[in-house]
Amino acid sequence: MDTKTWWIIIAILVVIVILVLIAMWQGKRRAVARREEVRELRGQAKGNETTVAEAGQRAADATAAAERARAAADAQEEKARKLEAEAEFERNAAAAIERDHTETLRRADRLDPDTPTDRAGNRIQGAGAGGGTGESPIDPATGRPVEEAVRHDDPPRADKLAEPGSGDVDDATGDDNGPES
Repeated sequence: MDTKTWWIIIAILVVIVILVLIAMWQGKRRAVARREEVRELRGQAKGNETTVAEAGQRAADATAAAERARAAADAQEEKARKLEAEAEFERNAAAAIERDHTETLRRADRLDPDTPTDRAGNRIQGAGAGGGTGESPIDPATGRPVEEAVRHDDPPRADKLAEPGSGDVDDATGDDNGPES
């Protein structure tokens, strides 16, 4: 081989060696840059350790507060259930007392010869003693004014004709007008 070929081979080898040296130098530079970046990131992480610990503590505090609030809400809900049950009991008791009161008044109205009542024993509003409204009450059974219903449909009521305490029984209503026992 001639000298020219040798010089070409040597030049190629020199270029390869130079490229390898440049690559190694670049690798070392990258490694140094990465080490510097890693050092900065670890410094930031170390600085954030207190922030992380504080955030963890805040999360634990918030969880504890939520659990306390849930316990309080559960207690309030139980209290509300008890109060609702008590209110329902009181409503039922009031309704029973009102029914007894209404039935007592209805019974008194049926027995009172001066109080006009309909066929069910309900007081007819606006008629008879203390009525005085000037309007003719409507009989719920017939849908007509009471005076008309009494004139056309009802036979005379025996309890209106019988003397109180006589022991007579009203044939129309089946009421015993005798002494109370």
